[in-house]
Amino acid sequence: MEPITFRYSTFKATLIIIINLLLIGIAVFGVVSTKGEDRMGMIAVSVAFVGVLFYACNLLLLSALSKEAILEIDSEKLQYTLKGLMLYWKDIEDLDYEDLHYEGRGWKTFCVRFTMKNGREEIRMKTWFMAGDNGAIFDAILTAFLKYRNNPG
Repeated sequence: MEPITFRYSTFKATLIIIINLLLIGIAVFGVVSTKGEDRMGMIAVSVAFVGVLFYACNLLLLSALSKEAILEIDSEKLQYTLKGLMLYWKDIEDLDYEDLHYEGRGWKTFCVRFTMKNGREEIRMKTWFMAGDNGAIFDAILTAFLKYRNNPG
């Protein structure tokens, strides 16, 4: 089986960067306009937002711009580079999906759930940072899993 890859979503990575820049702007404004003891707290918040921005730039935006694969599926395994996760089909009992709704935030995300053999925990993989349709991503994963299950080795 030829490996199937899904890339990072450039749009979503850019959106995360923009949101972080706005949060940094708000935090910097808070530092400038705050006096006294509260100023140290605002500086700490600003530093935290800068750290998140640095992480997001390195992990998401650079990966998206360099066209790196976030998900690679082949005949024996699935590799999810965002979390450093490698799942072998032989270790998976079953898989399905769910829509995760975040109340009050106005958004939802798609999640693939893997039930592992030997009593291991359930593993979830969100598709939010992947470019492509959630249904197509799940279908590619399910197809590879069923091919392995019907013809292992």
